[in-house]
Amino acid sequence: QSQRLNFIRWPIMNQYVHINPHLWGSYEAEVDHVRTFIKERFAWMDNKLEYTPSSAVESISIDYALPYTVFTLLGQPVGNSLNHLPQGIYIVRQGEVSKKVIVP
Repeated sequence: QSQRLNFIRWPIMNQYVHINPHLWGSYEAEVDHVRTFIKERFAWMDNKLEYTPSSAVESISIDYALPYTVFTLLGQPVGNSLNHLPQGIYIVRQGEVSKKVIVP
């Protein structure tokens, strides 16, 4: 539904747009491009944060007696608890240790 409404409002499929310099040919190809970009961006972030593939997303134990901060993948703080967060991937920082965690 949103795809249809988007291209009714902005009929730009297969047209050059300054913020979208490539023409992908179809909505499905556009989605594939975004998915590829996100995967590559995660790999770039892991490299910059010096994560190893085995530690990229993992379960961690948190010492609840010590303070910790939870961040979105964009680095925005979302609080000091993993409780009641929407499903997703977050960064937890406790002391000098930062890890990506999954909230199921």
